[in-house]
Amino acid sequence: MRKLFFTLLLTLPLTLMAQPHHHKGEKFDLVFADAWPAKYSEVDEILDSIKVGGLYIIDDLLTQPNWPKGHQENVDRLIEYLENRKNFNLTKMNWSTGIIIATKKH
Repeated sequence: MRKLFFTLLLTLPLTLMAQPHHHKGEKFDLVFADAWPAKYSEVDEILDSIKVGGLYIIDDLLTQPNWPKGHQENVDRLIEYLENRKNFNLTKMNWSTGIIIATKKH
């Protein structure tokens, strides 16, 4: 069971982001958003692809010294957007690079 969990955690979101057109209409239990599309440019498509009760996990939400100018504003807008969505419960963690774990309610 442990191997299956890690396989899903490490490969499923990457497959979704690498070839999103191959997964249209599919629903996922877990998306770990570690790339620009899953956090910013394709966030609505990604959030819609999560099953009720599924998890959306994002990192790199605390200011990083290597961020380009203006990226903090992108992060702030994303967090505000997620906080205002009524179909997700958010847990914000001031841990590592900053993490949000969101659970889809409906």
